[in-house]
Amino acid sequence: RIYVLSNSQRKILVYNIDGGCENTIDLDDWYHNISVNEAGILLYSERANSQKYDVLKLDFDGKVVAEYIPSGAKSGIMYGVSPFMKQSDNSYFLSFPYDRRLWKLSGDKCSVQCGFSVEGGINMSEEDIDSMTYEELKKLLTSDTYLKRIKGYIAEEYAIFALIDVNIKNKGLRSLLVKVNMRTGELDTYLCGEEINQSYPFFSSLLKLEADRLYSVVNASYIHNVTNSMNGTDNELIDLNQNPTLCVYTLRL
Repeated sequence: RIYVLSNSQRKILVYNIDGGCENTIDLDDWYHNISVNEAGILLYSERANSQKYDVLKLDFDGKVVAEYIPSGAKSGIMYGVSPFMKQSDNSYFLSFPYDRRLWKLSGDKCSVQCGFSVEGGINMSEEDIDSMTYEELKKLLTSDTYLKRIKGYIAEEYAIFALIDVNIKNKGLRSLLVKVNMRTGELDTYLCGEEINQSYPFFSSLLKLEADRLYSVVNASYIHNVTNSMNGTDNELIDLNQNPTLCVYTLRL
């Protein structure tokens, strides 16, 4: 089945694989993101409704069976991203705007998995993050260096990878890839847009971290400029007007 969240109607529309609508589930308030697994339906409030939790779990009849991560009755902003990072075992990692904490939801248990700090930047306390609205956080952090969102996380026996959106003062938004070697404790970081990596020259605009893959979309003009700078010649094979290129990287775990 296909589950579609209709924010304006306050409903979940359930379709079969042929496109026929089989069922509708009425919701008690506004929600902005949805994820479905075998155990039920997860909804993200984005702090833009009157509920007192960031994430709710429903059964397939629409009954609320669990509530996670208290947020209070706060006004929010339409951040437009999903906090759900689904894992192969049907557990989830959860991340929220401006929050340095990464949460793990497994079964009916939800707790903080780990946290990140930005060296030389603003690192909001848990109390500030929990007590302020997204709009207040946005105004406070504007133009400084801060963590905007953890948008990807993989934890394996020998390595941890995290993909983080970071706002760099006087530079703007950048993608930061973090790797932690669990055997040695060594930490490696790569800030996209700072320099060209000769081994991975098109490593830019990181979009998604999932399983053992990292996904990036690169404009034709960027590929053209990078190949020219590396080869010292004009690459006439690349049409500057062609569609962007999807690059897929395999992570060494």
